[in-house]
Amino acid sequence: MSCIKALYIQSYRNIQEQLVKPSEKINLFIAKNAQGKTNLLEAIYFLAHNKSFKTNNLNKVTPFNQDYISLSVNLENDQIKIFRSKNKNDTLINNIKINNVSKTSKLLPIQIISIDKGFITFSNPKNKRKHLDWGVFHVEQNFLNLYQTHKKTIHQINHLLVENKNKPKVNTEYLDSWFLKLAKITIKINNIRKKYIEELNIILKSNTSKTLKNFSFFLDSGLPKEVDNLTETELFDYLKQQQTKLIKKGFLPFGCHRANINFKYNKKPIDLYSRGQQKTFSIIFSLLQVFHLKQNNIEPVLLIDDISSELDKQKVRLLMSFLRKLDIQVFLTSITPIDNLSKNDFVFGINQGVVSRETK
Repeated sequence: MSCIKALYIQSYRNIQEQLVKPSEKINLFIAKNAQGKTNLLEAIYFLAHNKSFKTNNLNKVTPFNQDYISLSVNLENDQIKIFRSKNKNDTLINNIKINNVSKTSKLLPIQIISIDKGFITFSNPKNKRKHLDWGVFHVEQNFLNLYQTHKKTIHQINHLLVENKNKPKVNTEYLDSWFLKLAKITIKINNIRKKYIEELNIILKSNTSKTLKNFSFFLDSGLPKEVDNLTETELFDYLKQQQTKLIKKGFLPFGCHRANINFKYNKKPIDLYSRGQQKTFSIIFSLLQVFHLKQNNIEPVLLIDDISSELDKQKVRLLMSFLRKLDIQVFLTSITPIDNLSKNDFVFGINQGVVSRETK
């Protein structure tokens, strides 16, 4: 079970020397704006992903009176520590330094719902793929290796296409060997993604809510329609047939690196609806991903930032009922109190980076 037993923030943005011992259920952090609510969630996310969901600039997350960030978290059976400065970059699991940062994501699977992270239904295709692959990464053991190999293969093919653009004679044998490798990896990644989307749709259809039954989504593989469901051999043949056109372009304009998720409500594109409705369905999709992890015996930690500004009271109540069914550890932030908390839930206040447990 992925459960945070203790979170120690020694130095991160405006939070310093704070020890938080959360509930295993729901944890609500209440504060006015600019007090550190989002910073606390960002610190948890950083421990899992070795990066912020808001910035890639270390200076922006480093306190003005420090030259480093330092975070640690105690889980059920493990500990993660992170130290970052201009001269030092350490990630430790159980006091052993690691180089493969995906290990922390496996130990601490985090799903975050935040306007800073972006809402999937009105995100660009790249961000949609990130949301999609986050879920696939946690349930398909070999997906990360496939993804990294695919990325290198695309880079090599694009390099060869540019290299051969102005040559009178193309080295087809070398290019074909990379086309064959790409065809094999593409079919594998597409099949994994399609299977994942199908399983999310099954979870969605099992819900009795009429509103949710009218919500739908499907994978756009990023491939031309005529080759979307082909075998490795057929896709390889298609790539060979397109070779001259691809060389003229100098890059590969299709493939699973161009995949997308299309969302609909009442059979209409989701972008025809209001921003509030799109936010609601973005949250639903994220929760479906959490349900899916639970079905695969993975217990993620859910972070939801500024819940009271993103949802009205009715939708907050609906979300809280979902969270009860999920039965996972949740960290919520809000500028105002919310209803439906139980005796096992904890409420914290944050004032200028100082976190304190409140009595009910």
